[in-house]
Amino acid sequence: MTMALFTQKINPKPWITNEAAKRLKMRFRQLLGLILIFLGTALFSLLISYNSEDPSFRNATNQPAKNFLGQFGSYFADPLHLGLGFASFSFSVFFIIWGWRFLTNRGCNQFIRRMVFAPLAISTLAMFFAAH
Repeated sequence: MTMALFTQKINPKPWITNEAAKRLKMRFRQLLGLILIFLGTALFSLLISYNSEDPSFRNATNQPAKNFLGQFGSYFADPLHLGLGFASFSFSVFFIIWGWRFLTNRGCNQFIRRMVFAPLAISTLAMFFAAH
């Protein structure tokens, strides 16, 4: 085996070019941004339409759910309202803001770092609203 054949086996050709990889990564981030914005608006709509008389884990009724997302929304919104109160809306704000940041490609590299501190901020906000 000659040296020329040996170097070709070590450095294989990439499947896609660097330019295509950058574009694919950017499109994936934009898709993630759209998904986060959709999740944020869906979460906001189920929290804003919360009704304590809807069927949930702590309330068994035969009435249909009045929540915008139906029975799923009522089962999901009840523990959030009970546990966090008005601070539960910060989840939807968090998703919408980060979805916008991914969509516009601004500060995407800090997502994991900021996501670590998001529960601390949300719990502090819940304590603030409970105290006032």
